[in-house]
Amino acid sequence: WPISASGNVQTNWAGTWHGTPEAYPGGELGHGWNMTMKIGPYSMTGNTCTMRQSFFTGSSALRDTKNYRFYRRTGADDLYIDEGNGVKIASQYINDVLVSPFKYNDVYAANAWRYP
Repeated sequence: WPISASGNVQTNWAGTWHGTPEAYPGGELGHGWNMTMKIGPYSMTGNTCTMRQSFFTGSSALRDTKNYRFYRRTGADDLYIDEGNGVKIASQYINDVLVSPFKYNDVYAANAWRYP
């Protein structure tokens, strides 16, 4: 499947994405780790979801693995990650980068992934 053209709307999410999470203040757990995210087959209709797996590595070792759901609500730019337990993180696709900012225990974090 070809990746969609650059812009604000992505038309094909399935595949492997790569990025580096940033945490503020710096030095918090996960800051600077490498992250690989795999998104499963994805329907382009509203109110659908697919699996989303994230693998975090630091110092050349696997540090954590997360399995969540990636949702599309009513429009192509209405996206969020469902971590379960009522935790949902809004996501935006901006200039070829999928961005998911959030706050946890007084730490601000931003994950940014690119499709190779």
